[in-house]
Amino acid sequence: MNNYGQQLQQLQPPGMALPSDPDSAWVALLDGIAAEFARIDGRTKQLETEITLSDGAVELLAEWERVLGLPDDCMAIPADPADRLAVIRSRIAATGGQSPEYLIGLVAKLGIRAAIDPKSPFEVGVNQMGDPVGGSEWRHVWTLRTINYPDAALQTAIKCIINRHKPAHTVALFEFNSETIEITGTAVAGTGGGAATESIIEVTD
Repeated sequence: MNNYGQQLQQLQPPGMALPSDPDSAWVALLDGIAAEFARIDGRTKQLETEITLSDGAVELLAEWERVLGLPDDCMAIPADPADRLAVIRSRIAATGGQSPEYLIGLVAKLGIRAAIDPKSPFEVGVNQMGDPVGGSEWRHVWTLRTINYPDAALQTAIKCIINRHKPAHTVALFEFNSETIEITGTAVAGTGGGAATESIIEVTD
């Protein structure tokens, strides 16, 4: 405000009619105008922060979330504004992809280390004795194995995110650390046996 007040005094024409005495009514009037200029200037800087999603943005977070489709089925809106800002930035910066590296990176953003184990059918001349015997249903099946153990909420989020971004023709199975999925031939342990089909989306026990 002081800077704007000084600028207004410097811009005024010279003369006794417009005094520069700090105790004069004229300077008090200029100070009032300067206060409004300072408020507008500060408001402009805050709006710039909101539009550019800089640190401290809070007012337009709900609008950004609406435009970006947040919350979605995979992610709720965090309570902390800084966490909401981080989610918005991450959604805007996402480049997309369907490679194993990209899918593992999505899980890594949740703080979980993972690896992808692709499956394949048994092929004469390619596989050897002792390899799992699977039918053609396994050609597009793969397992995401987490190295550290996520809690129930993170498991749900991981399944949702992976199933959203994986190639549409593939089937994703999940192994969360100690909850091992053992695949023998065309049977999935814990499912009561039977052939694996494209209808299998996830197995967690």
